[in-house]
Amino acid sequence: MQLDEQVLESLSSRLSSGESVTPSTPAEKDCFQLFNDLDHVSYKILLVNLFISTCIPSRQRGTRCIGHTSSYYGAVEQQDRLTLHLHLIAWEIRDRLLEEDSEFQKQFVAYLESAHTGDYFNGTDALLPDYQDPTETLPVPPPPYCNCKADDCVGCDKTNSCMVNVHNCHQNTYVDGTLHNNKWGKCRGHFPWPLFESTTVDSETAHVNMKKREAWINTFTPILTYLLRCNTDVTSLRSGTAIKAVLIYPALKTHVFFDVIKSVFQRNKEQTNTTKNGQDQARKLMTQMVNVLGAKMEIGAPMIYHYTNCTFVTFYWKSFVSEVRNSWKSENEPLEEVKIQIKRKDDKVIGVSPVEDYMKQSVELESMCLYEWISRYAPKSKKRRTKLKKFSFLESHPLHDTHYISMCPEHERYVPNFVGGLLPRHDIGDRDYYCTTMLTLFKPWRCGMDLKTSENTWDHTFTLFMFEPWHIKLMSYFNLRYECLDAKDDYHAQLKQDTLIKQSLQAENI
Repeated sequence: MQLDEQVLESLSSRLSSGESVTPSTPAEKDCFQLFNDLDHVSYKILLVNLFISTCIPSRQRGTRCIGHTSSYYGAVEQQDRLTLHLHLIAWEIRDRLLEEDSEFQKQFVAYLESAHTGDYFNGTDALLPDYQDPTETLPVPPPPYCNCKADDCVGCDKTNSCMVNVHNCHQNTYVDGTLHNNKWGKCRGHFPWPLFESTTVDSETAHVNMKKREAWINTFTPILTYLLRCNTDVTSLRSGTAIKAVLIYPALKTHVFFDVIKSVFQRNKEQTNTTKNGQDQARKLMTQMVNVLGAKMEIGAPMIYHYTNCTFVTFYWKSFVSEVRNSWKSENEPLEEVKIQIKRKDDKVIGVSPVEDYMKQSVELESMCLYEWISRYAPKSKKRRTKLKKFSFLESHPLHDTHYISMCPEHERYVPNFVGGLLPRHDIGDRDYYCTTMLTLFKPWRCGMDLKTSENTWDHTFTLFMFEPWHIKLMSYFNLRYECLDAKDDYHAQLKQDTLIKQSLQAENI
């Protein structure tokens, strides 16, 4: 787009003086289009920050419209929409939900109904004052088509509002009700929703069926819709199936954009032009990155930019477990690999690893378990100043002379991001490996021999060890991806099952 600099300067001066400017010439419209693009991005950032500060609670702000939350994580979609997910550990209270007529069940249901709704404010369609039974009246002709696009047109405003907020997939259906271009024959958007006159709790499974009296609108939070002035989709996550799907999408797909940037580096690695200086090469590289990202804006993944109130730290947990297991292996058994990082110290090359950092920590911290160590530990160079308390490594540590240990406060602790494979399960698989991993995480140690004696097995040691309450709570979270898998929240599985049933019925009829 080529802009007229004189027109742009004239518009800027008129707008800065407070004049209300309406673009009339093509040159002025091009300038306003540029303004709108920039304002759109700024408005999105402002809107998200406003939502976080006013709707999400914190220690300083207290309770907000969505209740108490310990953390949040939101990712920007490729459509430039922010996806904010509220993580509720509802399966922890399954036993309490099964108590009929309990005060907790009443309060829990009241909270869910206050946090989001799937109905109109003034009752259902059938209970509206001007509702008439279509079987007893003649059809009302549709309003005349209006294409005036005026801001004060009541007809256009009502039509657009209805079309945006109420789902309708009947236009692409066959005579039997199935959808065109859909192998399942049903709406992928979960419409129509199953209806419930009131919120109920299943007495056998503790599954909560939320009150829903409108089949063609999503659930939403009224105050959030009022603040954002747009259609929103707010729902509560009441099973492991729903939580697993939501967690995996925004948290595990941002690497796609990093792969796009990496591909630019790989293409230019062997095409370095020595005749150009570093500034020109960097400019060319950045231009290629922007062009590649611009061509792949429809990529199906969240963008790199995200919103969260947590700081994550990468935790290669298998290296620590391997170190412990190697301590108990005989000379004839092969040792498990433990990766180290190569660093240069003066004129020497040394190998360091996070495992050695923990094993050779300060004597003052030797009662700290590995999980808490990872959550609060940060190595600092002795040349850098810090307000945090300093701890020294043992003299046998290769970085004893150049680095020290700093521990962040309890309220600022990091969230470990377990990397290197899935944690072992307590219900199936190798029991000894599970017990070894949990003891490695939650029992203080300097070497693998500290975790158990030669007379006891890993299972017996795990049973005898007195874990802290927060240890037990974390261990219960480790298995959540395999628990509370409710088929009622797996819509894709429901579509697949319905298709198999229809095919079997058709085969029987033939």
